[in-house]
Amino acid sequence: MSSLTVQAQLTNIPVGDSAVMIDKVYAGVLSGALYQPETKQFNNFMYTRVGAAIHWKMSKKLTYYSWTFAEYETISQVSYGLATAYVQYVPHRKWIVNAGFSPTLTALQHRPHPASHFGQFEPSTKGRFPGAAPGVMVRYLPTENSMIGGGLSLRQNMPEYQLSGTVKNFRISGFYQVKTQTTGIGFDYKNERFSTTVLWKSNDAIANLNTFMIHRKQHLLLYSDFGYSLPNKCVVRLEGGILKLVQAKYLKALFGIGYAYETKSVKSYLLISL
Repeated sequence: MSSLTVQAQLTNIPVGDSAVMIDKVYAGVLSGALYQPETKQFNNFMYTRVGAAIHWKMSKKLTYYSWTFAEYETISQVSYGLATAYVQYVPHRKWIVNAGFSPTLTALQHRPHPASHFGQFEPSTKGRFPGAAPGVMVRYLPTENSMIGGGLSLRQNMPEYQLSGTVKNFRISGFYQVKTQTTGIGFDYKNERFSTTVLWKSNDAIANLNTFMIHRKQHLLLYSDFGYSLPNKCVVRLEGGILKLVQAKYLKALFGIGYAYETKSVKSYLLISL
């Protein structure tokens, strides 16, 4: 959903001395209904998420970062959360080194921040990219609109290798997970109206997310989210629909409707966040 870039959450809040900054504070409620015409059954869901991100400028070249979030599903009573802590070292304006429990390189490239509006409304395709893990990454920025990077993380106590690059509106990444012997290749393209994400993940799935802004002033967005299971050789995700974003001073809302092939159901969404 990266085509929509309007922000309403609280961001860049100074704390005491100028070296510490709260980057964002987030709170959101995602709810909706699911109707299956064949069985004429209704189901509901409601997820509440809170989160925050902070950084501490320890020196000119060294910065400490941390973010956290917690989510609770009211109806099923399932909870989930995560916290990160890592340092960033900038030896030169074109080089960046991260170390600690942090987002992986592919997560930075292809996934939204968890403590954000679209982090809570993360589509299935983006959620298949590897998330946070302990490790090290190095990025080289030859120009303002380009990046080349590599990373090494631990996933289930085994290495995970990652490579990624950015050229203007294009992003491409590759990764290999030793524990599951899984190889993945992902690709992103985004402009003012259209965005697409494609992922091939061996032993898992082929996935694709597309969004198209049909009316920029009204923030109307068409979307499709697709997933094909390689082990089972079947479609496990196929949903499309329309979304609308509404913004107030400190709040924003997303609501819409779509059809999910895998559950043969009509789904409605309402997300309100700080």
